[in-house]
Amino acid sequence: MVPMADATPSPLAWAHPLAREWFEGRFGAPGSDRGGPTEAQARGWPAILGGQSTLIAAPTGSGKTLAAFLACIDRLVRKALAGGLLDRTEVLYVSPLKALSNDIQKNLEGPLGEIFELAGERGFLMPPIRTAVRTGDTLAQERRAMLEHPPHILVTTPESFYILLTAAKSREILKQVETVIVDEIHAVADDKRGAHLALSLERLDALVTQSGGKAPVRIGLSATQKPLELVARFLVGAAPDGIGACRPEPVCVNIGHVRPIELAIEAPSSPLGAVASNEMWEEVYDRLAELAREHRSTLVFVNTRRLAERVAHHLRQRLGEAAVEAHHGSLARRLRLAAEKKLKAGEVRALVATASLELGIDIGTVDLVCQLGSPRSISVALQRFGRSGHASGAVSKGRLFAFTRDDLAECAALVRAIRSGELDALRIPDCPLDVLAQQIVAACAAEDWSEEDLFRLARRASPYRELPRAEFDRIVEMLSEGISARRAAQGLRPSRTAAPFPRRLFIRLSRCPTALRSARWTKISRSRASRAIFFCSAARRGESGASKARTGGCWSKTRTARRPTFRSGAARHRAERTSFRANSPTFASRWTFSLPRARKDTRAPSPGRNRNARSMRQAPSSLSATSPQGARG
Repeated sequence: MVPMADATPSPLAWAHPLAREWFEGRFGAPGSDRGGPTEAQARGWPAILGGQSTLIAAPTGSGKTLAAFLACIDRLVRKALAGGLLDRTEVLYVSPLKALSNDIQKNLEGPLGEIFELAGERGFLMPPIRTAVRTGDTLAQERRAMLEHPPHILVTTPESFYILLTAAKSREILKQVETVIVDEIHAVADDKRGAHLALSLERLDALVTQSGGKAPVRIGLSATQKPLELVARFLVGAAPDGIGACRPEPVCVNIGHVRPIELAIEAPSSPLGAVASNEMWEEVYDRLAELAREHRSTLVFVNTRRLAERVAHHLRQRLGEAAVEAHHGSLARRLRLAAEKKLKAGEVRALVATASLELGIDIGTVDLVCQLGSPRSISVALQRFGRSGHASGAVSKGRLFAFTRDDLAECAALVRAIRSGELDALRIPDCPLDVLAQQIVAACAAEDWSEEDLFRLARRASPYRELPRAEFDRIVEMLSEGISARRAAQGLRPSRTAAPFPRRLFIRLSRCPTALRSARWTKISRSRASRAIFFCSAARRGESGASKARTGGCWSKTRTARRPTFRSGAARHRAERTSFRANSPTFASRWTFSLPRARKDTRAPSPGRNRNARSMRQAPSSLSATSPQGARG
């Protein structure tokens, strides 16, 4: 009997011949000895091509990122060959680390350049597909070039994504985004950074749909996420009607997180105690140097930046100055990029890093990963050990160094959990109001919103799907009326009789919050009240009498204003008249906000009350309207 031919379609049958030829030349055809598409890619492509939101959970080095990007690259290649590739951003990639963003851009430029050359060899006339990275490290000239010539694929971080959504010029390049890729989604889902990103994604959906487009398809990638259903709901958000129900869950491609890994625990020969002695540290440094000599490249993870510099210093004494580098967030951009380049090229024997290199970085030359002390998380350990042997089918190799008895117990429990396939359970924060306040002000600074539409937008984000309307109204009232410093410690209750703290951020008129047009977001700083990622405002360019931004402030003063002064020990607060102007289409006249002189406080001080603290309280605020003709409103 003649055997029937295999009728199973190729996993790459959907791809354009150029994209398929490039993939098969790099990774092999399906079923070949070189492997071809991985399971994560073969199972993820149908859902992505079908326009469905997709969550891919697969071990490190399994090709998750390429699974998301290849479908997008194929679409861009088809448009380029048909002459329909315009100067607009169609793919937005969001990663939690700046180093990962730089790594992804470099890994994209290679395939795109090879496909471009392959098109020329095959006789196709195709314009190049541009990529750009926008993070806190991006230089000013690169940011201006990105606005003048928008990249087709934009790589960014959650914080830079928030700034792009708020600035007027960068909003224009985001109006036609078709796909959003959120890499290492587990790293942001369980803290306020994830709530911040969820609201930014909803603001992007609103921006695209208001421009006449379709809400972008969302693709989530991670190697360590549990429970998968919770992360899936976080990715897609709640129902569009904002009543608290969830949208249809995305297609979940669950390959698992278990991969071959060789783990061992290292401990000093001296008896362990509550604190590591100097002699123990010397033994650890000697052992690290010995392991570094036995391998081509060794990546050493520590838990603090101070320890990273200390360990790097001692390893340089043993291995040589040029053989060891340090990498953490406090280093200058030039030093971090140089360290990453040397590690990828195999020019250093050891690199000591903090969490700045633990996620998704494709470092093919690392043979060994050492962790000093317990990482205190199973997912963090898997991500860090996954930097070695970062390829499909490769074996990761890691060493855990214990310094104390507590470290030894935690490391033993960690190794047992990894070998049994366990993971940490994520807990998504419920309705963080400080993040919501920031996003409300940013949304109103970019465009006018009604309170009802703004409330529905917030409820579409998964962390805010159960947000009560009363809490939302309190946030809006606090931002429009301000809060008294006297009542700040009592639940941040709004006060209409005291000057606002923080200062007034926008007007609330006819149930439509309208941002002060002097609010132009230029910098991210720390909020005094919430200690969350917050903002400072700058004067709008071209506005009459407006000065430049004052770093760290919450408002912008006119040139004629002087800073408020406080007399030590005095029971009064003198504030020079400070004017603010808002020029909004909502208003028929120009509104001026002012802080008048405060009356002298003749009250006797209460026993035990700090007179200096009372002198810091703001004076009553007034709102006056002056029409362009000078008539009173």
